Amino acid sequence: MTRRAPLHQLGHVIYEVGFALFSLGSQAINALFLGGSTHITTSAEAGTWAHPSWMTKAEADASPKVARWRRRERIINRLLAWWERDHCLAARAAAARRARWTLYRCGEGPDPREGWLDHHHRDRQRAGWEK
Repeated sequence: MTRRAPLHQLGHVIYEVGFALFSLGSQAINALFLGGSTHITTSAEAGTWAHPSWMTKAEADASPKVARWRRRERIINRLLAWWERDHCLAARAAAARRARWTLYRCGEGPDPREGWLDHHHRDRQRAGWEK
């Protein structure tokens, strides 16, 4: 294993701490003001509720909660368009990836590198979101 130079290591630590603090703030906003979960960021929650794979498209279109989160998703994506094209979808995927890795490390889930995306697309097709 190669060792990082001290300055490079310091930069990495600052980045990781900054990311963790920003995520904590986003989780607090999500839980305290938006009625979301404390376990994921506001962006990930918006990406999840704007495209709920557990509902059919007709059910999602009729849901006021989904409509609220879709508006929030549009706002967040516009604010962060300079950084990522579809930030909320990327945040949702990152949250799911972290959860899968956690389950795998605890011995309670399959290796997340093996075919999870295929299952995700299949579930979305069954719900009527994708063809």
